[in-house]
Amino acid sequence: PSCIRINQSAIRPRHQQEIAIQKDHKSIYDKVGHHLNEHYFVPMTATILKQYSNQLLHDLNRSYFSPLSYNDQTLAL
Repeated sequence: PSCIRINQSAIRPRHQQEIAIQKDHKSIYDKVGHHLNEHYFVPMTATILKQYSNQLLHDLNRSYFSPLSYNDQTLAL
C-alpha cells in the first residue's frame, strides 16, 4: 500500500477486534508477569499485576476501538 494506516484494526468487525484484544492482552500480560516473577519475585497473585492487567485491557480497548479519521477511512478502502 502507498500508506500505513494508523489503526488498521479499526476496519475489522467488532468481534474480530475483541478476539485480537484478548490475544494481545494475554500475550503481553503473560510476558510481563513471567518477567516480574522470575527476576523480581513478584507473585502472580500480586495486586499490582491485577491493576496492570486492568490498565492494559483499558489501553488496548481504547487503541483498537478509536475511530479512524475520514482521511484514513478513505485510504483504507
